[in-house]
Amino acid sequence: MMAKKHRIDANDSMVHEILGNVWGRPFRIVFTAVLMLLVLFPLYWLFSSAFKIRAEYLANPPLLIPHVFTMENIKTVLSMNGLGRQFMNSNPFGSNYR
Repeated sequence: MMAKKHRIDANDSMVHEILGNVWGRPFRIVFTAVLMLLVLFPLYWLFSSAFKIRAEYLANPPLLIPHVFTMENIKTVLSMNGLGRQFMNSNPFGSNYR
């Protein structure tokens, strides 16, 4: 059996390097940006909705940025079933880890 001879061409590595930089880097940047958007947008929506008034988070089409910032929703959640008191009771134990 004869061994296959591989021809190594100096231009192959140069072409690969040029194409790798031309197509590889922009693709990675776009892919990372899209992935970050898919992960961070729901978190942004969660926190921005917490500061919207009822009419704004029920608006159609939805508003991306709240026009009126309010803490009323957060006060309501923390006062429901003593959730604020439970958080304050557990906070000293959770923050004093040694």
